[in-house]
Amino acid sequence: MDTNFNIKKTGGEDFFFRNILESFIHHWYWFVISVVLALAAAYVCILITPAAYRLSAIILIDDNASAVNALPIGQAANFVGNNSLMKTTSAEKEIYILKSRRLARQVVADLHLNISYFKKEKLKLVDMYLASPVRIEFLNDRYHSATFTIKPAQAGKYTISGLKMQSDHSDFSITAAFGDTVITPFGKCKLNRKATKFSEPITVAVTTIEEAANSYNSRIEAKIDDEKSGAINLSLVDNNYQKAADVINKVIAVYNDYIIKDKNQQAESTALFIKERLKIIAVELGDVDGEIEQYKKTNHLTDVVSEAAMYLATSSDYQSQYIGTATQLNLVNFMDDFLTNPKNNEQLLPVNTGITDSGLETLMVAYNEVLLKRNRLLDNSSIKSPVVQSLDSGLASIKKTMLFSIDNIRNALRIKLRDINEQQGSTAKQIGEVPTQEKEVQSISRQKKVKEELYLYLLQKREENEMNLATAMPNARVVDYAEGTLAPVSPDKFRILFIALLLGLVLPAIVIYLLQLFGSSVHNKKDIESYVTIPLSGEIPQGKKTPGYPVAVKEESRDAVSESFRIIRTNLLFMLPSSSEGRVMMITSTHSGEGKTFVSINLALSFALTNKRVILVNADIRKSSAGNSFFNNTGKGLTDYLSGHETDIQSIIKKEVLHPALDVIDSGRIPPNPAELLLSERLEVLMATLRKSYDYIILDNVPMGLVADAVIVNRVADLTIYIIRAGKLDRRLLPQIEKSYQHKKFKNMTVILNGYNAGKEFYRYGYGYGYLTQN
Repeated sequence: MDTNFNIKKTGGEDFFFRNILESFIHHWYWFVISVVLALAAAYVCILITPAAYRLSAIILIDDNASAVNALPIGQAANFVGNNSLMKTTSAEKEIYILKSRRLARQVVADLHLNISYFKKEKLKLVDMYLASPVRIEFLNDRYHSATFTIKPAQAGKYTISGLKMQSDHSDFSITAAFGDTVITPFGKCKLNRKATKFSEPITVAVTTIEEAANSYNSRIEAKIDDEKSGAINLSLVDNNYQKAADVINKVIAVYNDYIIKDKNQQAESTALFIKERLKIIAVELGDVDGEIEQYKKTNHLTDVVSEAAMYLATSSDYQSQYIGTATQLNLVNFMDDFLTNPKNNEQLLPVNTGITDSGLETLMVAYNEVLLKRNRLLDNSSIKSPVVQSLDSGLASIKKTMLFSIDNIRNALRIKLRDINEQQGSTAKQIGEVPTQEKEVQSISRQKKVKEELYLYLLQKREENEMNLATAMPNARVVDYAEGTLAPVSPDKFRILFIALLLGLVLPAIVIYLLQLFGSSVHNKKDIESYVTIPLSGEIPQGKKTPGYPVAVKEESRDAVSESFRIIRTNLLFMLPSSSEGRVMMITSTHSGEGKTFVSINLALSFALTNKRVILVNADIRKSSAGNSFFNNTGKGLTDYLSGHETDIQSIIKKEVLHPALDVIDSGRIPPNPAELLLSERLEVLMATLRKSYDYIILDNVPMGLVADAVIVNRVADLTIYIIRAGKLDRRLLPQIEKSYQHKKFKNMTVILNGYNAGKEFYRYGYGYGYLTQN
């Protein structure tokens, strides 16, 4: 039995969803109304939403081999380390610049994007952009965000009104001539008129450059189109096609200007370094020339070089080596001074200085590249940014490597100079007879020659640097300028209507589903059949409240309630056992108020109409019936007989109540021991006596869920009728009723559904209710 019960519970889930589907069909008009309203709202949304266009451009980033990649293997490894900068591609780094606020501010300022002009077309405002017949010009930077309307006035004038700002200036209005300076709450400005016709009001929206830059910066999309080629796709959605194209193209132009400026900073830093060195060497050359002149004057010397030419031929080669080595040493010392000077910490290093060591020169180029990246990132970030701190770490690493390399180069050059001096010393023995004056002149002349060559070398590098400055190329090459289709990307009419249709169908479905889900009451017989296997004798439709007796069955009546009782009567006849004596039907329910008494009275009347002798016994002895218009407990009743106070059964019977074939036994006075009275043998005696006199005995019993009286009285019954009130009984109690049925707690059990919604006909009944039919 338990197994069957569990199977029935599982099947209830299928019934639940079938009930939901039936509720959908029953409430079809909800869906129609919801869809109509949703589509109407979608149509209005389409009408008031301005068209938006998507334009995009493709640029190619010149991703040449960086200086870091050109480092020797060991040095490159020292520089890279855990540097996160090396983990991103060049295109990814350039996106940071393209999305920087500095660049966005420049674009907004150049295109005056902080001021927008709109005209009314039907229900929406259309961005006029360059087509506006008037242009507003602010005379200083002290202006505020505002929205206002400009209307044409007579005699070539205009009127500003409808001002909306953070502070209340809604009553502000001013009329002025075009070109005149006006002072308004949002700033000092003047309005210029273009050649186009100005005949309708124009709405102007003014924002600060910072606000406009933030807005466009958030709307411009920059993403890598192809990682291998370094192509970047720039796109923007805007309500004006031409404005979107101008913004994207301007972003590219400003980006290239910034890149060229950054590249020129390196060349300018090199030019400044060369200029300073040329000044120093020019002074040193003058000092050497003066020293030679003074020495010759003091020692009365003329052309002593020719006299010692034969002795110096051998040392000429060493002298050339000495000059080259000394030049390199000076350049290395100059670079060491530059690096160790704190004021140059954020300065670009001079490149192409003539240092022959390729490793050091490569490190210098790498240092400049990383420094430029850091400075660009600072425009869009802070010094505490992890990327900036990573770059600072990389710069420190490169500088440390360069200083270490300079020390090694300097030591090597000094050793080489010492070797050259030693070789020249051995040669000096061969010219030992040359006058001391000639030796001094030669030494001074050698210093002069070194400085002359260094001076000429720096002049050459200055020209090369000037050429690089004049031929700086931008990073971004435009593959496709901003373009797009003239078909707007929004509003997407099909998508909006589809979503509206979907919402129009989904929302009422959700409401109905939630009502079914959280409405746990029994509503129809399918709710009962999904949880219990108890036979269903019939359904009684809902009726309207009416005063008087709760009588719904009449002899000539053919309404739905009367017919439902006739059907129930027929079904009960099949369930009652065959007997030559009267048969007992006990009526109970889970709670009070489920229409138990209503069913008892009308079921008794239904049997009485067949000319059968029927008696209705009010066995609910725990409850006074004084307030019930049918059971009027003013005389003797059931409790009087069960307690022994009355021994004559006929004295407690009310004859011919509502029908000649219907008698009634009231409950009587409320006893202090109702359960004990119902357990007495006098109840069996009473039922045996009534069985001989009546065809049907109907017991209106106490609800099962309150006390044990229903189970006690059931011993004298042939049939148990369980009343379930639609909309009142919780479905979660049905398994308990099923359990009582499976365990045969009640005899020959059947169920009647009371008060279900019958559709177009409505009925309501219960204690103190009658019935009324509405067609």
